[in-house]
Formats: sequence, C-alpha cells, structure tokens
Amino acid sequence: MALDAAYFNSIQFPLVRRRFYDAGRVNTVLADIRSQAARLQQENLELREKLSRKETAEYNLASIQQLYRETLSKAEERADSIVREAEETIEQKLIAAENSTAKVMDCLNTVRRLEEQNLDYIQSCLRQLQTGIPAEHTSVSLRKKEQGGGSSQDISQSDLEKKISLLAKEIRELEAEE
Repeated sequence: MALDAAYFNSIQFPLVRRRFYDAGRVNTVLADIRSQAARLQQENLELREKLSRKETAEYNLASIQQLYRETLSKAEERADSIVREAEETIEQKLIAAENSTAKVMDCLNTVRRLEEQNLDYIQSCLRQLQTGIPAEHTSVSLRKKEQGGGSSQDISQSDLEKKISLLAKEIRELEAEE
C-alpha cells in the first residue's frame, strides 16, 4: 500500500461510545498523517527531480570526458604524425646536405688539381723564359696528381682553358641546385 492521499482518505473509524477512541482525536491524527504524507510525497518528487538532474549532469560529464579523451587521442596521433614527418624531412635534408657536401668536395678537389696544373704550367713558362725558349711553340709537361701515384701528361694552354671552363660550369650548376 502506498502512503498517498487516497489511502488516508479511505481510513474510517467506527464511532463507538466511550470505550473506544475519540473520533475527533483520531481525525486530528489522521489529518496530521495526511499532511506529513503530502510533505513526504512532495519531498520525494523534489529528490527524484534532483536525482534526475544529477544523472543528466553525470551523463553530460561522462560524454564530455569521452569527447576529451577522443580529442586528446586524436591530438596525440596528429602530433606523432607531425614528428614522424619532421624526422623524415630532416633525414632527407641531411642526405641532400651530404650529397651536396660530396659534390662540393669533388669540385674542390678538381679546383685543387687544376691549380696544381696551373702552377706547374706557370713554373714551366718561367723555366722557358729563363732558358729563352718561346712558350707559345711548346707544350708543357704537367704533373697530374692522383691517389695511386703521379703520371706525366702533356697539356696545352687551350686544354687548361677548356678544363677551367668545365670547372666553372660545374660550380654554377652546384650553385643553381642550392
């Protein structure tokens, strides 16, 4: 049985003379019980509404927390992806820098070799001037330095100019790549 107004309104006490309860007193107690039951029902409704609001708030909070976790997870994945891309880009740039360094070193070695040849040519010209032999009628013996040892090779001035032109072209190509 529910403690509601209908229940309490249905309670009736038969009137019996003097030996039993006072009807007025019984009705007063019942009226008090009714008012207490109505107050308890109102309080129960308020508590249910409060509980419903809390459950809704908890559900919303749980939804927000789930959304936060998903967003955080996506952000971490994106950050990892960016880091991987950056590492790959750095690796590619390091490889390109190493390749460029190798090309520059090759050019530098070529320049050094040509400088040595030029110095040999100039020294040869000076020797020819000292001995009185005209330089334009002879070819100059230049020493070409290589890792395995030296070999002697005759190179004319026009050959040197061609090699210098080729070297200048290589240097311009390297500058254009950078």
